[in-house]
Amino acid sequence: LFNLSVITVGFYYLFLTSQRFLANRLLALLIIVFVFASPTLIYYANNFLPDATALGFTLIGIDFFVRYHQGKHHKRTAIIAMFWFLLASLMKLSYAIYPFACFGTVMLYEVIDNKRLDLGFKRHIGLFVSFAVLFVLLLVWAVYVTSYNQLHHGYFLSNIRPFWILNEHDTDLVWRHIFGYWWGWHYPPWSMILFALFALFLFFQFNKYDLIDRVFIAMLVLGMVAYFILFFAQFTNHDYYILTFIPALALLVLLSSRQLLKAWPSRWILYALIVCFGVSGIQHTLYSKDKVRWRYWNTMQNEIDEFALVGTKLNGADKQLDEVGVPQDARIICLRDPGYSGCTYYTNRFGWLLSDTTDEQIDRISAFQSEGAGYFILTDTTYLQNERLKNILHDKIYNNEKYSVYKLH
Repeated sequence: LFNLSVITVGFYYLFLTSQRFLANRLLALLIIVFVFASPTLIYYANNFLPDATALGFTLIGIDFFVRYHQGKHHKRTAIIAMFWFLLASLMKLSYAIYPFACFGTVMLYEVIDNKRLDLGFKRHIGLFVSFAVLFVLLLVWAVYVTSYNQLHHGYFLSNIRPFWILNEHDTDLVWRHIFGYWWGWHYPPWSMILFALFALFLFFQFNKYDLIDRVFIAMLVLGMVAYFILFFAQFTNHDYYILTFIPALALLVLLSSRQLLKAWPSRWILYALIVCFGVSGIQHTLYSKDKVRWRYWNTMQNEIDEFALVGTKLNGADKQLDEVGVPQDARIICLRDPGYSGCTYYTNRFGWLLSDTTDEQIDRISAFQSEGAGYFILTDTTYLQNERLKNILHDKIYNNEKYSVYKLH
């Protein structure tokens, strides 16, 4: 509910941004529907992952930055914009692209237009100070995440996954996922063509934009390219990574539509855009309805993937652990949870996860015990074929057909 509420408020602020760009409520509303009605976005808006929430906070931050840019550079507006960007970036670090792009746009514009960076700092002192605070807090967060990963043997994704770490086969696999599977999932194929047409129009009209708009577009493009390259490997199995692109896509459509109306100030062009986004928005809505319904019902009625399997096994395990005397503050080890958070969620206890029964993983049990692990949850008895694990797990305190609980000594 929290994720859904934040993303809804975020798109309301995107609607306000659209009104400032286009000065037409109907067209602004239709563009919001056009952008929002993505199967991926709708699915993850009703999800526990923080990506949609970070997206909502980013859209709010962008609206306040547009107010700052179009207004009189009020310090308060700059601080509010950076505050929302900070919340987004703390929830998902990849969204830091947007405050960096906004701050970089203002500073680079001052250098190009006035040839004086010092004057830019003075004129934008509120933006500069709030961005400096954002940068420091993100740096502290990155240090904390790194130390947490070292202490708990990895949990948060804190490393980049660029294309150059992949071999030829894995690189080809990512491209096949992008164009073979994700291409028709994030938006309908015909809408992807429409996005491409807007991008081409923006490219050919680039020199006709105001200087600050050209700088902003360049910063956004560089940010999106850098994000795609640095997290390239994630686009194989993580469709929600596309959500980071949505603010940039929305701004692409808004800037292109505004320039189109400016280059050809005819009401027929306005009507054409209204019809285009109106028809596309309806098609997006129907398309997304079918895709999201398929995604939910295909999982429920057919097979449960390995990430959801732990939920079917451990549902209600927290109450069962209470009944058998496992303390609420007990630390557990779980074998196996490929989703990294399902076991701790369903048991309502902190702990660690093992991925398999290799010697390296079995060696980690003693390390976890030294850090406070007192119980072991086994979700598949076939793992007991490993003699080392079998010798460790000899004090069973609970067992059912789905999982077993052992006390560690």
